[in-house]
Amino acid sequence: MIAKIEARHEVRLRLICLTAPAGAGDAGLEFGLQDRDQQLHAGQAQPDGSVAYEITVSTTRWGESNAVRFRGSFIHGPPQEPFLYLSLRDRRAAPPGWIRRRKIPLAGLTWDQIAPAPAGAGFAARVAGSGSGTVPLLGGGWQRTG
Repeated sequence: MIAKIEARHEVRLRLICLTAPAGAGDAGLEFGLQDRDQQLHAGQAQPDGSVAYEITVSTTRWGESNAVRFRGSFIHGPPQEPFLYLSLRDRRAAPPGWIRRRKIPLAGLTWDQIAPAPAGAGFAARVAGSGSGTVPLLGGGWQRTG
């Protein structure tokens, strides 16, 4: 059975990393939001020392469920478990080597949250700068902004 595709919504996501990992920004070490081409995109340093990353992704609802399909150059993983990568790598290695990658889950966002959001609204989440693998979202997960 082919899933029926519902309306598309462009959604702004703001990810705040409370602290950059030790060594990030030193010569040779690079930290940022990873796209599917394995490029890292630097965030914006905040006055409190955190780093903010802002992207826009395309979303659709699939079938009758409350599930969201996320699409865009920063979306990783299978459709049922999408995530963002926040990564640290050593540019000096040949080829550049990953030191640590953090998976930021998107699965907590539902269609019922996204579809009624007014134009210009988005969602924000916070993560700690430590750890690797799937990291927990702080403060209740993704929260609507705007």
